[in-house]
Amino acid sequence: MRAQEIFEKIEKSSIENWAKHFPNVGSITDILDFRTRLEYLRGIPGFNAELEFINQSIIFRTTNNQIAIPHPEWNGLVNAFGPLATKLIGLKQYLKAFLARQDLNSVFVKAPPLTEFSDMILFEGQLKKALSQIIYHPKIEARLELKSWESGSPLWLELALGTQAAVNIVGAAAWAGAVVYKKIQEGRMHQEYVRGLKLKNDHLESILQAEKQLLNEVVNAEAENIALSNYDGDNSQETLERVKLTIKEFAEIIEKGAEIHPALQAPEPVKNLFPNFNNLLATESKIKQLAEKAEK
Repeated sequence: MRAQEIFEKIEKSSIENWAKHFPNVGSITDILDFRTRLEYLRGIPGFNAELEFINQSIIFRTTNNQIAIPHPEWNGLVNAFGPLATKLIGLKQYLKAFLARQDLNSVFVKAPPLTEFSDMILFEGQLKKALSQIIYHPKIEARLELKSWESGSPLWLELALGTQAAVNIVGAAAWAGAVVYKKIQEGRMHQEYVRGLKLKNDHLESILQAEKQLLNEVVNAEAENIALSNYDGDNSQETLERVKLTIKEFAEIIEKGAEIHPALQAPEPVKNLFPNFNNLLATESKIKQLAEKAEK
């Protein structure tokens, strides 16, 4: 597990606030939220024994949000959480200092599950092709350099892009790729429904063609929005074709399980350029968001 992933797990757990769930001797409160946050700690190396004790406790067995338990059991949990929280908070502080040295002009790519060496070569080639289409533009002035990688499963790559403009457009394209990925999933569900209606072949083919046309229109609109926003209005046909290729490639690798992230210490506006890979199907087009803002 990579350093950034461990940091984010501890951050999401809010482990420093554990004591508020044990306000009085024998009582545990707001258990459902507490349990949800503790789930983030699963898989962090070096804490299996302590976490297993907690996972077997009443916190994960009860369906109530507030309970009263015998003092000995309550004391056992408090004595477990105290040292665990101290260690995790210390690890979080160390990782924060370590990750602060990340290059803010880099992006971090999680490779999809790969079983063959040839698959890794194909993925890196596809990723390089997708990135090259959008970052090598006079308005971006980027470079593409493999700065580091963290081996294991999954494999993470740190790619130095050289400029903030390059990070911005990669984030925009990743977001558009997530939008297209979502549309593809919705289209497949609709196609399954239509096939279940057992329509005549010519009617079915018309619907499938309409779905394909709609997807192309989404890609075209996303590409034009990215070009206009990041290339100072350059939306020439050549530029649009390059951006469209990137969006399609990103949608494909996202479907395979790849993720693209900014540096952990990137400013919040930069982080917001990238999709939430924990909830891809909630991704809405930035074009729609811009239109809604304009109406307001």
